[in-house]
Amino acid sequence: MIQPVSILLTAGFLLVAGPACADGAFRTGLEVAASNGFKALRGRKVGVVTNPTGVDRGLVSIIDLLAKAKGVELKAVFGPEHGARGAAAAGARVADAKDASTGVPVYSLFGKNRSPSDEVLKKLDVIIFDIQDIGVRTYTYLATLIKVMEAAAKNKVEVWVLDRPVPIGGATVEGPMLAPGFESFVGPHSLPLRHGLSAGEFARMVNRERKLGARLEVVEMQGYSRRHWYGDSGLVWVAPSPNIPDVETALVYAGMVLVEGVSTLSEGRGTTRPFRLIGAPWLDGRRLARKLNSLRLPGVLFRAAWFKPSASKFTGEEC
Repeated sequence: MIQPVSILLTAGFLLVAGPACADGAFRTGLEVAASNGFKALRGRKVGVVTNPTGVDRGLVSIIDLLAKAKGVELKAVFGPEHGARGAAAAGARVADAKDASTGVPVYSLFGKNRSPSDEVLKKLDVIIFDIQDIGVRTYTYLATLIKVMEAAAKNKVEVWVLDRPVPIGGATVEGPMLAPGFESFVGPHSLPLRHGLSAGEFARMVNRERKLGARLEVVEMQGYSRRHWYGDSGLVWVAPSPNIPDVETALVYAGMVLVEGVSTLSEGRGTTRPFRLIGAPWLDGRRLARKLNSLRLPGVLFRAAWFKPSASKFTGEEC
C-alpha cells in the first residue's frame, strides 16, 4: 500500500510496502557473483566501477570483497559522479586517488576524463560495474556505464554488470522521452524520464541498439520481480548520491528533478529534504499549495513550508 506523498513547498514522505521476494531469496548480482568467491574471476586482472552502493547485505564494499577474493587481482577502482566512496558534491569534479582501505588506485570518471583510459584498460581482463541506479534518466550513473562499455569494447575488455533492483519499481514507466539530438550526460539515451530499467537491462539494450560490440556479462539478480520496490528486497538503503538520502526521495526525484532546470526555483538542495522541498524567496507557498491540492492528484499532498538553503540556489535566503 502506498501512502500519499506530501510535497512541502514543500516536503513529504512516502511509505511503501508490498510483498517480499519469495522465501526471502532475493540476491543482488554482487551476492550471486560472490557466492562462490568470485570463482569466475580467479587468475584475472579486474577493475571495478562502483560507489558506496556497491555493497553486499552485510554492507561490505565490493572493493574490499574483490581485494580479499582468492586468486582475483584487483588492479583498479573507478569512481563515477560523487566518487568511489561518495564524498563529492553533485557536479563536482572528482580527482584520481588511492583507495584508503586497499591501496588500489582510484581513477575518476567524473573529472577531466569521463571514460576509463586505454592505458589502464590494457592492464585489465574484466571491468565490473556495480552501482545502485534509481531508474530515472537524469541520474548520471548509466551515462558512465555507456562510457565504460564503449572504452571496454575498444580495448577488448569484458564488462560485467552486477545487477541491482530498480528502487522505485520497474513496472511503472512514466514521463517524456528524450528527443533525438538532445543526448547528454544527464540524458545519455532515448528513454522515458522514469524508465524502469535496471543497470543490467539498460546495458543489454544500449549494447544492442548502439551496436557497441561490448563483451557484456550481466550477473542477474535472484528472486527479483519488476513489481517489487526497494523495501521488498530486504536490503539496507545506502544513499546513491548525497541528495538521495532515502528511497522515498528517489521516487519524488523522478518528477521533482525537473525543477533543477529552473534557475528561479530551489529544488531543496542545501537542506535536509532535497527534492521534497521546492521554493524561492518570491514564492507564495500557501497559494501554490492550495492551487496544487485543488487538482486532487492521486497519492500526493502539498503544504506550505519555509526553508533556508545552506548551498546551491538561494544560499542563506529564506524560501
